[in-house]
Amino acid sequence: MSRSVASLVALAALGLVAASPPADPGVEFAGLLERIPTQSNLIMFFDFEALLDSPMAKREDWRGKMAANRPDPLGIAGGVKLGVAAQHIDVRNMNERWRIAMLKVAGKLPKLEELAAREGGYVEEVAGVPVVFTPRDIELLRFGNDVLGSVSSVDRQALVGWVESTLSKPRKYPPSFADKALFKVGSGHQITMGVDLRNMVSARAIEPWLNAMPEVKKSTSEPKLLAPRLASVESATLAVKVDQGIEGSLVIGFGKTLEGTGPILRAVVLQTAEDLGIDLPELKTWRIGLGSKNDTIEMEGRLSVDSLRKIASIGAPPRLSAAKLKTDAPKPADPKPAPGADGASPYSTAAIDTVATSQGYFRSVSAVIESLKKVDRPTYRATKTWYDRYAKQIEELPILGVDKDLLDWGSQVSRTLREMASGINYYANNQNYTLASQPNGVYYGYDYAYVNSKSYDQAVIKRQSDAMMSVDLDKRFQALELSSSDMRRKMVEKYQVDF
Repeated sequence: MSRSVASLVALAALGLVAASPPADPGVEFAGLLERIPTQSNLIMFFDFEALLDSPMAKREDWRGKMAANRPDPLGIAGGVKLGVAAQHIDVRNMNERWRIAMLKVAGKLPKLEELAAREGGYVEEVAGVPVVFTPRDIELLRFGNDVLGSVSSVDRQALVGWVESTLSKPRKYPPSFADKALFKVGSGHQITMGVDLRNMVSARAIEPWLNAMPEVKKSTSEPKLLAPRLASVESATLAVKVDQGIEGSLVIGFGKTLEGTGPILRAVVLQTAEDLGIDLPELKTWRIGLGSKNDTIEMEGRLSVDSLRKIASIGAPPRLSAAKLKTDAPKPADPKPAPGADGASPYSTAAIDTVATSQGYFRSVSAVIESLKKVDRPTYRATKTWYDRYAKQIEELPILGVDKDLLDWGSQVSRTLREMASGINYYANNQNYTLASQPNGVYYGYDYAYVNSKSYDQAVIKRQSDAMMSVDLDKRFQALELSSSDMRRKMVEKYQVDF
C-alpha cells in the first residue's frame, strides 16, 4: 500500500477526513505529521498555496510582494506549499521551549550542501543523519525530494532524540488535541492551530481568579461550582479562512458541561487571553455560545490582517526565500551591466545580491515594527507575547549576504523587543504582588466582602501600573521608529537604491 493511500486510510478510520482523492490536504499533511514528536502540545497547519490563491491575497498581490522582495502580511517563504509546525510551550505564559517545522515545497529541494552554502552554514551528521547547521540557530533536514524539516530552540541532545525517534517511529496522524485542526485545514481553512490544554490548571487556582472578575461578581454564577468545570478544559482549536476577507473561529473543549455559564463566557475567554498575553482585539466582537453538548465554547468572527500575522507568528516556519527553494526553475539570464563611468556595472554580482537581500531584510524588520505599532493595546499585558514572538521572527530571518550594519541594527531591534516583553512581565508581576500583599487579597480567594470593598484600590493599582508601562514602552517604540528611519537613510546613501 502506498504511503498516500495508507495515510488516507488511517485518517478516514479516525474520522478526520472523508474518502477523497490523494490531493486532499489532510492526506498531504499526514506525510508531514510523520516526523512530529508526541511531546508536542501545540500544532499549527499552514496551507500556503491555498492562502496565496485566496481572493484577498490575489486582490492585494501577496505573491507580487514576495517576488518584489517586499514582505507579505505573513512573511511566507516562497515556493512552500504546505507546512506543519509543532511546539512544546509553557501554556502559562506561551513561552516556546522548542519548535519543529516540516515544509512541503514546490519542485525539488537542493542538496543539503547547497542549502548549507546558501545559509552560510555547514553539514554534519547527527545520529547518522546529515543535518545543516545555520548561523541562525536553525537546523535543517531533508526528507525525500520535497520535504524540508527545521528545528529551533533545541540543544544537540534534543536534536539527536528527535532524529532517532522520528526516523524509527514515524506517525500517520496528530495527537488527539490536533484532530479538529487537521480537519479544519482539510475543509478550506488555510491556517489552523490545535493546543493541548489538559491538566493546565487546577480548580483551586481558578476559583480566586474568578472571584476577582467583575463580570462574575455581577452574575449569579458561583465560582466554587464554576471552577471545576473550567479546570476540565482539554483543547483549543483556532481556524482561519482567508476569502474576500478574513474569518476566524475558536473552539475550546471541556471534559465537563458548561451549562449555565453563558453570561460570563466572553469575560472568561477574554480574561484568559489577556493573562496569557495573546489577546486579539477582534475577540470582543466575535459571536459566542456553547456547543450542542454544552461542553465546548464556540466563537467566530472577522479578523484583521495584523491579527492574522500575529496568529501565524505563533508557529511560523523559518523564512526561506523562494530562491533558496525553487532550484529546479531555469536560472535567469545575467542582467546587462548598467552603464557606469567606464561602461561597467556599478556593482559586482555579489554587491547586487547584497542589495537585494539587504532590502528584503530591512523591509521585513520594518514590517515587524509597523505591525506592533498598530496593535490595539487595551492593556500592555495583553500584548507581551507578541514582542517575544516578533523578536524571534527577526532573529530567524536569513542573514547571509545582508549588510553588516543592517544585521547589527536588526539584532538591536530584536533585543529591544525582548526587553519590552521583559518590562511588561515585570510590571504585571509587580502589580500582582502588590494586590496579593493586601490582607486577605483577591488572589487568595478568601473574605469576599473585603474583596468587594477593595475593588477601587485594585483598579487604581492597575491603572497606575498600566500608565507606567505605557510611558516606558512608548519611549522604546519612538526609539525604534527613529532607528528605522536613520537606517533607511544610511542604506539609501550607501547603495543608491530605495529601501
